[in-house]
Amino acid sequence: MRDNDRDLWCKAVQGDATPLLENLPEGAVAGVARPLNSVFVVESGPDGRQTGTVALAGPTDRPVFGVQDIPSSFHVKHIDHDDRHWILHAADGRTLSATPGQFTNQPPILNEEHNPCYQAHLEQSWDAIARMYATDAPDRPVPEISDEVLGGFEFDEDLYEYSATFEPPADQVYVRFGAAEPERIKALLPSVRALLDDFERIRQAGLRYLWDRWLRYLWDRGRDDQTSEQAEAEFFREAIAFRLEFYYSGDFMLNYSDGGAGYFTDGYWMAVHFRAEDATPVMLSMEG
Repeated sequence: MRDNDRDLWCKAVQGDATPLLENLPEGAVAGVARPLNSVFVVESGPDGRQTGTVALAGPTDRPVFGVQDIPSSFHVKHIDHDDRHWILHAADGRTLSATPGQFTNQPPILNEEHNPCYQAHLEQSWDAIARMYATDAPDRPVPEISDEVLGGFEFDEDLYEYSATFEPPADQVYVRFGAAEPERIKALLPSVRALLDDFERIRQAGLRYLWDRWLRYLWDRGRDDQTSEQAEAEFFREAIAFRLEFYYSGDFMLNYSDGGAGYFTDGYWMAVHFRAEDATPVMLSMEG
């Protein structure tokens, strides 16, 4: 979705979809659902890749958007709806039925650039959409989850996610499962427990990855009387791993705070993303 299309999307969600439909890219497939206060558009690129954009009326005049890649195997030919769901029809006869809120809450996956299993994870994420919790999906209950290591889980309806608390020797760590239904979390728990058993090694691996691929560069460009080795040692002492977030696939990211030491921009922190296989760090992101 281009930024200059937002006004067209707003009008469409409010009831006037004609300008949006008249300006769709060639080959796009669209649906307008007045009973859902929602619009769904699927665009295909020259390489055949598809992107779906769903908009639904939000609490203000601006709609809530969800944008996601669609697996190439699910080639969308037609978009339909009933009084609660969008129904996407694929060229091979498959259908996917989910509420607008569920479509905006598709489970995230590790970026394709760093993920050799991207297409498989995208298929998995796409198939899970209809099982996601959403405020417009009242038939999706919120069951309680407990674990022998993590104890009881809490569910945040605003973030649509379950979380628990892990207490390694140094600091308390929050464990979050973004956009995952209880059945999937239970399936991930054995590998999660194995990671928690190895948490200190993973924490150190993330710190090393963060230092070598970002902080060392910044330090060497702006170094003062302190050596890089001294700064590295201080960073390893002061950085705090405070949140462990799991992707639907089992890949995960570990969030680090600098404890107010000034390594990161105020109000922001760094996350190191790991592939589940061998808990290998593969990507950095700044969060805030």
